[in-house]
Amino acid sequence: MDTNLADITQLASELMQCFTMFEVFLTLA
Repeated sequence: MDTNLADITQLASELMQCFTMFEVFLTLA
């Protein structure tokens, strides 16, 4: 369960980073 939770946390972190970059891109565009 620990590794699974860690994977989910890492995936969520990467998704948040991508979403933030996308939001900045929309703001600049």
